[in-house]
Order: sequence, then C-alpha cells, then structure tokens
Amino acid sequence: MMLGRLVHADAGAAVVAAIEDVLAAGPDGAPLTPDLQGCGTTVELGRTIAERVGERGCSTAAES
Repeated sequence: MMLGRLVHADAGAAVVAAIEDVLAAGPDGAPLTPDLQGCGTTVELGRTIAERVGERGCSTAAES
C-alpha cells in the first residue's frame, strides 16, 4: 500500500493483487495462517505471496 502512495504505483498494485489472489484461493489453495482459517505459517504465506508477485511481474519491482 505504501508503494502505491509513493513512487512505485505498479509495484504496489502488484503486491495488492498478489495478496488478493492468494487469499481468494482459500485454505485449500494457499497456506493461510490460523487467523485466516488455515494452518500455514506466516513464512509460508509470505513466500506464496512473493511468488505470486514474481509470477505477475512488475517492471518497477524488478528495477528496485
């Protein structure tokens, strides 16, 4: 969210979209943490989101 408010709007949008994609997969499709009704760890969830950002691609993120 801060990326979008600063100078990296496309990177911020890529992160938000990745989070939304992963959360939409639900506990059967993503390693959601217990507070999100899953049984994954914070590290697993973070890695999954980071992988999704990489899959979506973002020229601004790659330049940083």
